[in-house]
Amino acid sequence: MRKGTKGSPVLFKLRKKFIALNMVCVLAVIAVSFTAICIFDWKQDVAEVQQAIADSLDNAIEQHEHREMRDDRPPRHEFDGNWASTADANEQNNESEPQNGSDAGDVSSNDDAGSYDAAQSGALAPKIGGGQGQTIPVAVYALNAEGSAMSASPAGTANINDEVLETALSRLSPAEDGTGSFSDLELFYKKQTTGNTTYLAFADANSAAGWKSLALTLVGAAIVALAAFFVISLFFSRWALRPVEQTWRSQRQFIADASHELKTPLTVILADASIALEHPERTVESQRQWIEGIQVEGQRMQGLVEDMLAPAKH
Repeated sequence: MRKGTKGSPVLFKLRKKFIALNMVCVLAVIAVSFTAICIFDWKQDVAEVQQAIADSLDNAIEQHEHREMRDDRPPRHEFDGNWASTADANEQNNESEPQNGSDAGDVSSNDDAGSYDAAQSGALAPKIGGGQGQTIPVAVYALNAEGSAMSASPAGTANINDEVLETALSRLSPAEDGTGSFSDLELFYKKQTTGNTTYLAFADANSAAGWKSLALTLVGAAIVALAAFFVISLFFSRWALRPVEQTWRSQRQFIADASHELKTPLTVILADASIALEHPERTVESQRQWIEGIQVEGQRMQGLVEDMLAPAKH
């Protein structure tokens, strides 16, 4: 009887539904949680990229202002096409030979200016170290009134392919200042116009693609978690359905016992009725024995039925 109960299709289907429901609930929770984590990580990466772009753009504008102030003139924010590095400036200063004492003084002044320029350029370069360094490569460009683009080095830390840059410039030229991205070019950008100069900063879209590796890691973790929870559900399904199995077993045993108990009086009733019907010409008194037997067994069956219905009344 126990073997038949464990192999019951009803209990097997109930157990499968229990496990399936648990797995669906866990899968939904994991999917929502991990998706939220990936979205949060992606937004955080995008914010970091945009911050790096903004910092590099500010460095480019500040660098231009320092150069204008070094030449004793107010910042005009007019791009003159000259973004020469400090080394180039120093090299040009060293090429001039002193002719007299006055020239020597000029050379000394030029050296001081070169030192000032080096100090300012070093101060304006992207900061690193200390846990707050800029680690995202950014390309910074400046557009003059004619629309020509020049790399705003050393404010930028990267360069862009000429073809990609030309496509980006063609899209940004008529656009208003602001931030955004080009999915087909895989670039984030920021456009800012100061005076007559338009500054553009670009960062690679892969700088904000860390969520992809995180998603793969979370998918692996989800598979392992689902497999572990499936094994756990197998054991818990047996524990959770144990009362149902016991009830099912008791019901089967009760039905078997009731069938056995009802079988005997039914047999007697049928036999007595058959004997009584064989002699229809006889009187009731002469067949009293069989009629009383039918009555006794009927009362016995009535008692059994009442016993069977008693649990249902409580």
